[in-house]
Amino acid sequence: MQIIRCIASKPGLFDNKIIDVGERITVIYGRNNSGKSFLARAIVDLTTGRLLDRDRVKENGWKNFYLDILFSGPSGKFRYVCNGEKTLSIKRCYDDSEDEIALFDLSSGETKDLVSGLLEKKESESLGSFYEKVGSGTYMNTSFLPSPMDIVREGRLDHEVFKRIFVFDNSNFYLLYGELHRNYGNGNAGLVREEIGRKVEQCRELDKQAKIIDIQSSKYEKLAKEKETIRTDLDKLKVESNELMRKRDILALILEKLNAKKEIEKKLDMINGDLGDEKNKEEEFSGLKKRMEQMFPRFIHFSELQKQNLKKIQELYRELRDVKEESEKFMSVVKQRGRILKNSVLAVNIASLVAIVFIMLNVIITLPRAEKLHVVYGILGLVGLSLAGLLGYSLYTARSKVIAWHVNRQREMEGMIQKLLVENNIDDTEYKIETVYEFLLQYFSEYTDYTEMQLEVLKLGSQLRGDDAVAEMKSDLKSAKADIRRLDSEIEADIYSLNMQKELPLDADVINGYLADFNTEYEKRMKELGRQENILNQLEVETAGSGCDNSGLQNILDQKGRLEEELRELTLHANTMKYILDLMNDSVIRREKRQMERLIAGTAAVFHSLTSNQYITDIGEGYIRDLLEGNISGEENTTVVHLLLLSIKIAVTDFLIDLNIPLPLIIDEPFQFMDDRRIQKLKTLLDDVAASRQVIIFTHNNNFKDWGSFIEL
Repeated sequence: MQIIRCIASKPGLFDNKIIDVGERITVIYGRNNSGKSFLARAIVDLTTGRLLDRDRVKENGWKNFYLDILFSGPSGKFRYVCNGEKTLSIKRCYDDSEDEIALFDLSSGETKDLVSGLLEKKESESLGSFYEKVGSGTYMNTSFLPSPMDIVREGRLDHEVFKRIFVFDNSNFYLLYGELHRNYGNGNAGLVREEIGRKVEQCRELDKQAKIIDIQSSKYEKLAKEKETIRTDLDKLKVESNELMRKRDILALILEKLNAKKEIEKKLDMINGDLGDEKNKEEEFSGLKKRMEQMFPRFIHFSELQKQNLKKIQELYRELRDVKEESEKFMSVVKQRGRILKNSVLAVNIASLVAIVFIMLNVIITLPRAEKLHVVYGILGLVGLSLAGLLGYSLYTARSKVIAWHVNRQREMEGMIQKLLVENNIDDTEYKIETVYEFLLQYFSEYTDYTEMQLEVLKLGSQLRGDDAVAEMKSDLKSAKADIRRLDSEIEADIYSLNMQKELPLDADVINGYLADFNTEYEKRMKELGRQENILNQLEVETAGSGCDNSGLQNILDQKGRLEEELRELTLHANTMKYILDLMNDSVIRREKRQMERLIAGTAAVFHSLTSNQYITDIGEGYIRDLLEGNISGEENTTVVHLLLLSIKIAVTDFLIDLNIPLPLIIDEPFQFMDDRRIQKLKTLLDDVAASRQVIIFTHNNNFKDWGSFIEL
């Protein structure tokens, strides 16, 4: 097994953290309280199936925790996805796809078995077989080392796990030994011994049958009478049971019809409501339509031509209004310029008269008479020119083509509007444009009100279902009433068929109460019926072997003879296999002893190499043996115990390779009690281990980036 990738997410610790694990040594670094130890245990719990044993995982540890692990197993790649405390999904991965081979529900909190869950399906059978060979105990004892602070609480080893590792090999010798042990045991237990006990008991039973066969013959007549009585009781019970079943079925049918009647009554109320709503809508529609015809009679029969003419009148009037505005604007400019010109001419004339008076009276300057005349004549000429200019401007404005165009255009459009008014039968005797404008304003306002009311009428009309729909609803109403009458008649007939002594109220709760009583009575009858049938069957068996027929006794004696012969053969076979089992047992014990000594020697070599022989006089084979057998009192030196456990899990690598189960080695905080020399020796040891199995180290020390793959949480 080799872990390829891990994705972890837990609020406060990991945010979809992706960890790509290397093939050899991977160092996962994280500060204190960053979740390293939690993640290490979570990986072990998930990949070993310990997660399914809810009593063994940390309380609330998996709450809101998502863990996705991809690893290569003995028969391909697999992906484990655990969604907190909800589900665990196991998928088999291919090149471009993956198939879910197992799904476990974790929400119930119940303990589940990973192996049996995987062996249920053919797709996951190979993975289940692997876990049969490598259980969570093997993983925890050989491939996971907790942090030094957790050693006393979690570091105890299981000797039975190591015994299995010691004796198992690829020859299947131990499997054969286990099978023989289950079948033959130690001489007092086992499947064969159980079979021998069963056959001995059968012989005793046959002896009893032979002794009582005469007694059975004498009781034959008494048993026959008892059978007849029981048959009579059985017939009576069957009749009563059938009657109870009939009444129970009728009550259930009545209850079903009552429910159907309620549904029809609901439908009836709904139809009545719909008919009432339809009637109200029809009245509202008719009233609004009538009010519209009364308020706007002239628009009711408006033709399409009149609508188009009305639109043209609006357009012409807007255009006429624009022309008048332009004409008035132009005339305003002309008048303003005329006023300016008149004021200028008036000012020139007044100034000229004043100048003439001043010159003639020599007020400002004194000129000779001849020069005065010349000046006066010049001023008078200026006055004449200004008057001529004013006259010329007046003549120009009076004959302006622009003014004439505006006037002609107004007359033309007024004529077109008057023509359209006549075509639309609009009675207006005054054809002054101001009057028409006021009239049209009121006319258009009324037409707008008419249009809005017409839209409202159309809206109400669209909400009406129509005569066909109303007729259909009335038909449904009639049919529903007929169904209710039919159901009432059927319910009455059903109640009569019940033949009950008191009246049955048509109430669901009361009927359910009767149903419960009938079910109780029916169950009592059926239990009594079953009891009587068992008695009858027993009597049939007893009477079948009773009477004066001696052939039954001879058959029993023949059967007993055959059993005694089989018993002799089984006993001989069991004694032979016990002898073979004793020989194999000695072989297993010797192998276990050799393998234990091998592991102890390997552990001591690793430990003393790691500690530079510092404890060579204090830590011997006995101490390591006690540790392997789980004998930790809690008073040992934590540093020594941690280093010994680390040495055991390194030394057991050769055993795992021999069994072809190279499990990854996961170590939590191994550097806490190590100096630089021990750390360097540990690196050398782990480099050798990594050649055979994957090594994953969790630490809060970031000085080991050169060990292999380095990942920071």
